[in-house]
Amino acid sequence: MSFIKVKWNKQEFSVQIEPFSEVSLLRTQLFSLSGVLPEKQKLLLKGKVLNKDSLTLDQAGVKPGVTLMMMGTATELVEPMEEVKYHDELTAEEKAKAYKDREGIPMPVGLVNLGNTCYMNSTVQCLKRIPELTRALAQFRPTNQNDLSQKLTYELNGLIKNLENKGTAFTPFLFVDTLRTAFPLFAETDEKGIGKQQDAEECLTSILESISPNLIADGQRLIDNLFTFQYHSRLSCAENASEEPTMGIEFSKKLMCIIDNQGNPVNLITDGIEAGLGGQLDKFSESLGRNAVYNKSMKINHLPNYAIVQLVRFIWKGASSAAGTKAVKAKVLRSVAFQKVLDLHPFCTEELQKSLNVGREMEVQLHEQELINNPGKPRDLKSFTAEFGTGIETGHYQLVGVVTHKGRSADSGHYVGWTHLKDETWAKYDDDFVTQVPTSDIMDLKGGGDWHMAYLLVYRKMQLIPQ
Repeated sequence: MSFIKVKWNKQEFSVQIEPFSEVSLLRTQLFSLSGVLPEKQKLLLKGKVLNKDSLTLDQAGVKPGVTLMMMGTATELVEPMEEVKYHDELTAEEKAKAYKDREGIPMPVGLVNLGNTCYMNSTVQCLKRIPELTRALAQFRPTNQNDLSQKLTYELNGLIKNLENKGTAFTPFLFVDTLRTAFPLFAETDEKGIGKQQDAEECLTSILESISPNLIADGQRLIDNLFTFQYHSRLSCAENASEEPTMGIEFSKKLMCIIDNQGNPVNLITDGIEAGLGGQLDKFSESLGRNAVYNKSMKINHLPNYAIVQLVRFIWKGASSAAGTKAVKAKVLRSVAFQKVLDLHPFCTEELQKSLNVGREMEVQLHEQELINNPGKPRDLKSFTAEFGTGIETGHYQLVGVVTHKGRSADSGHYVGWTHLKDETWAKYDDDFVTQVPTSDIMDLKGGGDWHMAYLLVYRKMQLIPQ
C-alpha cells in the first residue's frame, strides 16, 4: 500500500493512494476527510499548484511518501430537498445511471477514433461484453507502477468503467498511450504522422496476453479459464505409413476458421473450423532422414467459457516473378455464414463428447416434455447468461460479440464492434457513433462484398438449466 501526507490547517491526513489514479479521485478522498469541496480545494506540491485533475498522481509528480499542502474552507452541507429532473435536464452520467437502473445493463457508449484506432475501439467493446472479465478488472490493484502489464490492466479497467458510467462518447487517451507504450507496433505512423491501421486480432491477443498475469482467480489465470482451448493433436507422416504417429497436447485462445481452403470452398463457419483443426506441414522425418509432409489433426479436449473464433480473412500472397507482383497481405472476401448458436460437440475428443452427451440427452428428454407442457411455445432450457458451473454443459455456445472489417485491403478499411444487449437487440459501435440493431443484421455480417464482414466472433458457453 502507498500513502501520502496532506496538511490542512492544523490537521494532517495520511491518505492511501494508487499512483495510476487521477488527481480528481484524491480530491474526493480529501473531501470525505476534511469537508472541503473538491472544487474549493487548492493542492500544493513543493509550492506548485496541482490544477490538472485529469492527470494521474504519478504524472502530476505525487509519489508515495510526499507531503501536500491543502488550502480551503470546509463547507457545511445541508441535506437538499429531492429535486425532480426531466430527462433533458439530466447530465450524461445521470442518463447512464437511469438507463442501467431501467434496463439492467450499461448504456452503450462509443469511443472517439484517435486516427485509425477503430481496431482497438471495436476490440474493447467486445471485451466489455464479458462480465467475468470486467468484474476481475475492477478488483485489480497494481503493485508496481513501472510494470507496463499492470498499467495496461489498470487503464483497461478505467476505460471500461468510463464506458459504463460516462453516458457519452469520449477519447481513450490514457489507454491508447499505454497500449502504444507496451506494444510499439500500435504506435506506428505513416509519412503524414497519422497512426497506421492495425489488426484487431493482434490487438485482442496483445491485450489478453498482457493482462493475463494480473488477473488470478482461485490460483489460476482467469484469462485461461475464460478463453483457452486444450487440444489432443496427432501428427502422422504422409510419406511413410509405418512411422509411428506423434501425439501431443496443444493450447490456444481462439479457434481458427480457414476460409481460403486450398480449393475446397468454405461456406459455413463449421467447415472453416474443421479445416483449421487439420492440415499439412513439412518437418524432418527421422525414419526417412529428410523433410517430409505430415498430416496434422486436432480434437478439442477442454472447452473454455468463451469461444473466440477468428475468420482468417487476411492471408499472404507470395510474389510472382512471372506476373511481376510483390508479396502482399490480401483479404479474402468470401461469404461465410455463422450461427447464432454454435455447436462444438463434433470437434471434441470422444472422451469429452461422452461427457457432453449427458447434457445433450437430458436436453432431448426435457424438450419432449416441453412440447407436451407448452405445445404453442416450448422454452429453450439452455441459458447463456447463467453463472458458469450452475448448469450442465452440452457443447453449445451463443454469439455475444462480433468485430467486423469493412474494405478490400488488409492494411486499411474500417473496424466496427457489435455486442449483444438483451433479447434480440444488439449495439453497433462505429467508433463514437452507437446505434441499436436487430439480431437479423448481425447474421448478415457474413461477407461476400464491400459491407461489414465478420472477422472475430465471441461466443459464450450455454448451460442446460433443468426447471
